[in-house]
Amino acid sequence: MFSNETQENPLFELARQRRSVRRYTGEKVSDDVVREILKIALLAPSSWGRHPVEFVVIRDRDTIEAVARCKRMGAGPLPTADVAIVVMADTADCELWIEDAAVASTYILLAAEQFGVGACWIHMRNRQSQ
Repeated sequence: MFSNETQENPLFELARQRRSVRRYTGEKVSDDVVREILKIALLAPSSWGRHPVEFVVIRDRDTIEAVARCKRMGAGPLPTADVAIVVMADTADCELWIEDAAVASTYILLAAEQFGVGACWIHMRNRQSQ
């Protein structure tokens, strides 16, 4: 299906290996690794170069649980994560903010894989705490 040249490409291998992880080990993710993941996320392209995306890193257990309650189904694994990175965008700054946030989220997932950190995208647009 793929040429040997493609299979030897590090980016191809990274994308091929990446999986959504919904069970976490309890192992701590260092601040340095989180910073590196965010540096990579900041390299994500955005429409018109506006970069309307912002990131909020959450380590506080109660806050992570409160974020998880914003989604009735699908956020079950979130409270067991050591860290959550919330991806937000300024809707007034760019009409393509959803796409920009999605691309930045994808960069986060690939960066997490590169650093051996399990990650899962949990979509919560237009949600309120239950």
